[in-house]
Amino acid sequence: MSSGMRARQEQILFTARVLRLAILTYLALGLILTLSILKPLPLMEEADPFRPIAVEPDWYLRAAKVALSTLPGPLSALAILLIPILFLALPWIERAGWLSGVSSRIRVVLAIILTAGFMLLTWGLGC
Repeated sequence: MSSGMRARQEQILFTARVLRLAILTYLALGLILTLSILKPLPLMEEADPFRPIAVEPDWYLRAAKVALSTLPGPLSALAILLIPILFLALPWIERAGWLSGVSSRIRVVLAIILTAGFMLLTWGLGC
């Protein structure tokens, strides 16, 4: 068998596979369309724009929601801004040597307090 004949045969096989796949796809779509026409799903209840709904934020926004709902105005803004900034700045604060005069026990206690504050805002307080 020459290489030209073999290439032609592979092209025919590929075309046949693509056509079979297209036929199966159309059959599946036809089945789905037929089922959706014969047995449609019921609609949900009508939306009421004046009825309040309770939406829980994702875990990473829960701390901000709890801080806003439980802490007084300026303190909540301070907690929302400072806790993440301190978490992100801890490696640079450590490398810069700003805490070099502070004992390691105090640093560990500060890290625990910072983590506990974030955890309390996220899972413990309020709502």
